[in-house]
Amino acid sequence: MAATALVELEGHIVDSLMLAKVLDIILDVGADYVVEEFRLGKTQQDMSFVRVQVTAKNDHALDALLEELQVHGVNRLVLVETDAVTLPASQDGVFPSGFCVTTNLVTRCGLVGYGGACRIRKWTVGCAWLARGKASVLTRCQCIVS
Repeated sequence: MAATALVELEGHIVDSLMLAKVLDIILDVGADYVVEEFRLGKTQQDMSFVRVQVTAKNDHALDALLEELQVHGVNRLVLVETDAVTLPASQDGVFPSGFCVTTNLVTRCGLVGYGGACRIRKWTVGCAWLARGKASVLTRCQCIVS
């Protein structure tokens, strides 16, 4: 049975020919892809972004392909339908007890009903949802980089 995953690639992926290489790898192993979103950087300083749906013949083939693509900067987008867990910190710059870093990949976290998600960059230590006013309405996410 066919297996599908959403992946993302970001950076200077056009001028470095990384996007072409990644798409060639997908086709070379007999898989297929659909480009779902593409944003081209306008200047030499701007990065480009692509989100691709990858389909392989089965879960094993998909896992092997994703492992090969990760070497080239491709990250699997895992959609989880649960809220991020939030805990109060004892003071600014201190994480709650039990906090640990689990990935060096680009990650997103969100809280249902608070408008949007926090896009955590590579090598980010954590993120803090910032409250505004007496009602503690969460207004934005601040990434904390090591």
